[in-house]
Amino acid sequence: MEQSLKTDTQTVLIVGRRDYVLQTFSDIARKAGLNPLALSTDEEVFKALRSRSYSVLLLGGGVEPNSRIAFREYVIQHRPEVKIIEHFGGPATLLDELRSAIRP
Repeated sequence: MEQSLKTDTQTVLIVGRRDYVLQTFSDIARKAGLNPLALSTDEEVFKALRSRSYSVLLLGGGVEPNSRIAFREYVIQHRPEVKIIEHFGGPATLLDELRSAIRP
């Protein structure tokens, strides 16, 4: 059984361009005890970042370089408490990456 990483406020903002990636990453985050919010457009992501803070911003491999840069710059300037994961692999390593980001 997976060990839960969750505290009451650990929400992961997952950004991807493919529905199956968003679903897979969301499922992994939920199994780890996290609360995922999966979005696919830049507009949705910026709206979400303006509305609240997240424990982690997870950028899937399909997110374009210009979008990645814009998301990173926004987080650094406006939400420095948010940890950023730029995930380029398959789902096998995602849980370890989330654990590393959530735990000090």
